[in-house]
Amino acid sequence: MSVTLVTAEGEYHTVPIDIAYQSDFIQLVLNESDAQDSEIPIPCVDAPTMKRIIEFLITTGDNTVELVNRCKTLPKEELANFLSATHYLNIKTLFNAAADAVAKILDDMKDVDQIADYLGVKKSQEELDEIKREIKWLDQ
Repeated sequence: MSVTLVTAEGEYHTVPIDIAYQSDFIQLVLNESDAQDSEIPIPCVDAPTMKRIIEFLITTGDNTVELVNRCKTLPKEELANFLSATHYLNIKTLFNAAADAVAKILDDMKDVDQIADYLGVKKSQEELDEIKREIKWLDQ
């Protein structure tokens, strides 16, 4: 048995029901309707991100280390989209892996300036200096 997911762009993705059920959101929709034989719109997820989610669910299973490592290799914008989509779809294993990947990426950064740049934080040098004084361990 399978279910068809429709992305924001209207792209169709037919997935096995056991893969779809890893999403609490999709599971809820399926349990509350006859959606098994129809399409489930997923308007907050774009097609490339949906493809990646499906691929990760099929190929990695519950291998947390592999999930985190694969998430770490994603470009920043794709990782942000992936994190947002897995949160929206309520796929705990993928969301937690993506969040762990972001934490590891930030942990590998050398200083506050690098972290602020990665996160797109726009602060004046004076504000960044104040943060550095308040949180000294960031520059250690």
